[in-house]
Amino acid sequence: MSTAVATRPISVAKLTEDAKLFEYSKAADPVSSGATPRVPVKVFSADLYASGATRVVPLDLSADLHSPVAATGPSVLANFVRIKANESLTTSPNATSEFYYVIKGAGQTETENGSISWFAGDIFSLPGVAAVHRVPRMRPSTW
Repeated sequence: MSTAVATRPISVAKLTEDAKLFEYSKAADPVSSGATPRVPVKVFSADLYASGATRVVPLDLSADLHSPVAATGPSVLANFVRIKANESLTTSPNATSEFYYVIKGAGQTETENGSISWFAGDIFSLPGVAAVHRVPRMRPSTW
């Protein structure tokens, strides 16, 4: 994967052509089955991401969930992602997909499938593939 900004944006039609939606709670309920305890109420303060270096900050509740791996819920690990201005961050998840909500800032994400631009308030998803996220502007971005 190149670190240069892609010149071929991914169309909305391409991004959604294979989309399938399922109602999760009818498919699995690990709490009622006893496989995992209930997810505790926890506040993750903006202090975790409001300043500092470009980084991924896991919102890890694995101790509360009796999980041997980092987890925020029975089947998810949520993270804050901070990217400083004029920097990039590469992600390569061990997951089937990633969902992002842009708290502030703007930038671009490039994958082997093409690139997408994002802005504060946007929500976007990616398949579980490596991606390079860039913030070329003067302000840092947080997801």
